[in-house]
Amino acid sequence: MEWLYIGITILGITTVAFTAKIASRNNITALDLTATLFAASTLICLGILAAGPLPPVNGRTFLIAFIPGACGGLAVLFFNYAIRLGHFGFSNTIYRTSFILPIIFSIFLLGEPINGMAETGILLTLLAIFLISYSNESFSGFNSSAFKWFVLILLSFFLSGGPRIGQKLVAFYKESTVVYLFLSYLAGILVLLPVYLKTRSFSKKSLPYGIIAALGSIAGVFCTISALRSLPSSVVFTVTLSGPIILGLILSLAVFKEKIKPLGWAGIILGLAGIFIVYLKK
Repeated sequence: MEWLYIGITILGITTVAFTAKIASRNNITALDLTATLFAASTLICLGILAAGPLPPVNGRTFLIAFIPGACGGLAVLFFNYAIRLGHFGFSNTIYRTSFILPIIFSIFLLGEPINGMAETGILLTLLAIFLISYSNESFSGFNSSAFKWFVLILLSFFLSGGPRIGQKLVAFYKESTVVYLFLSYLAGILVLLPVYLKTRSFSKKSLPYGIIAALGSIAGVFCTISALRSLPSSVVFTVTLSGPIILGLILSLAVFKEKIKPLGWAGIILGLAGIFIVYLKK
């Protein structure tokens, strides 16, 4: 059953990224898409909570949901901006390699074991991020869109570690998955609210894209937590985030006709090798 959860997670995560890229090509702003995704997710999860008895909620529940949720809201926003400036396949690859963050968190704070093989895999993944970024000319000039892409995708990389850590903590402390979903998406909305109060603009064209992305996001998070209740984070995160990398690159080549330079391919291969090595750690 755990591997069914992992398969659904891969499809859900890929759906969110693919929908974001399609929305960008149809002139849907990153802010509109992100806000619609989090608003729709919050309402869906609220409906699920209202349909049944309310699970127990305590201070720890709020803490491990709100902080990751706020990080997640900003991470998705920055990622949606990044794919408007740069290569979808490269953006998706770097964004998904944030799997190393919850693994490092689990090792140092939750006591999960690590060995030399896992350390090698993590180092290969970090090297892959540099090669992919360099091949996309991210360091060619401080005023270039490529450098702006790099800054945005790097911010989304670090911030997206927050929700993964939150998901791990929900499984570790046996908290309610639905409560976590609702509170984390609500936190994302609250983070985006000041920006909307400043711009005061919204396009209804973002609704279908945001709702589709919301369904993919909810499915991905729910199944990730379900898998984490039985499998270690080093297995769940490496597989569920390497799968979208591969699917994202296929979509990048087949649908968006984006080219990949040899150095970029080297980075991709190193990244997948790093993920595979970490996965073998189990």
